Amino acid sequence: MEIVHAFFQPDVAAKTVQIRIPQKSKDNLVWTLTNNGLFSVKSAYNKLMELKLSSQHDYGIEKSIWKRLWKLKNDSKIKLFLWKCLTDSVSTRGLSSITQFTRVQQWVISWFSTQSSANEDWIIQLSCALREVWKERCNVVFEQKKPNPISCIRRAQCLEKSIKADISNSKITSSTIPLLRDSHWKPPTDPFVTINFDASFKLCSKDCGLGLIIRNFAGTFQGAKCIYSNGNLNAEEAECIASLEAVRWEMNRHLEYIILETDSSNLAAAINGDDARGCWENLPIISDIKFYLNNFSSWKVRHDIIECNKVADTLAKFSRKNKVNNLWEESPPDFICSQLEEDLKDISLILPP
Repeated sequence: MEIVHAFFQPDVAAKTVQIRIPQKSKDNLVWTLTNNGLFSVKSAYNKLMELKLSSQHDYGIEKSIWKRLWKLKNDSKIKLFLWKCLTDSVSTRGLSSITQFTRVQQWVISWFSTQSSANEDWIIQLSCALREVWKERCNVVFEQKKPNPISCIRRAQCLEKSIKADISNSKITSSTIPLLRDSHWKPPTDPFVTINFDASFKLCSKDCGLGLIIRNFAGTFQGAKCIYSNGNLNAEEAECIASLEAVRWEMNRHLEYIILETDSSNLAAAINGDDARGCWENLPIISDIKFYLNNFSSWKVRHDIIECNKVADTLAKFSRKNKVNNLWEESPPDFICSQLEEDLKDISLILPP
């Protein structure tokens, strides 16, 4: 450690000494533009487009206006038309007469500015009207048709009605439907024991609390533990460390048949062999977890919903907020007793008569 601090800058040395060396693994090249460290054409294309766009002119328009435009729940054709108006990519000569601005571009910018009082419905209405007026002008200029204001108004109204109907339908189809999944914690089958684990992480302070609890086939309390740490990179890394601590604890208790339960589907999948689901930065931790799991006669890793992991979550939050480490082996702490009782009630409801 002293050699690292002697040869590198303090910030580089601090990151270097935090690198985890797995028990049994080898160095691998990783592609840092993806979560799992594997190369993908999509990630390379996105990076190239990011570099290309960053070097291009922004047309003197604030980023907040672009962001509000692309977040607009509007038809893609309308968005493209507004983009052309903002970038002066479409001829709008003569259309400024319908506004108080000298250019249509300035008028459209005013819709999306932070000082604007225009809501989304009003922007959709203005967008449809402007597009149909522009199309009517094109018909007059290029096809020598006579202007028809009534027809133009009706087309704008129909377009607005169609867009709002699509938005309304998308809200209905994307509404949250309750999952028909059992929300009760289920005990393991004998001779297995289940250890639920969770992490509570606060990004701004890097404070992290880990919560672990062991129960047997009858739902009886077998032990609980909470661990405080500081300096984790993110919540996903904290979940991985919680899993590693759970495995180590079970090894120290000389357990043979274990089930690990987590509310992180990516972590469960990664431990079960799907490395593509895990973040490449956490692969050394996952490698250690797999290495230690070989010491058990039989093991399972199971993903469950958050409602089934409430006890571990409470222990993790207790550890983070109070910055404490604790171990309970004989009886559970008072602050999780009510949750344990609820789980026992649920067990009585799901057990066959």
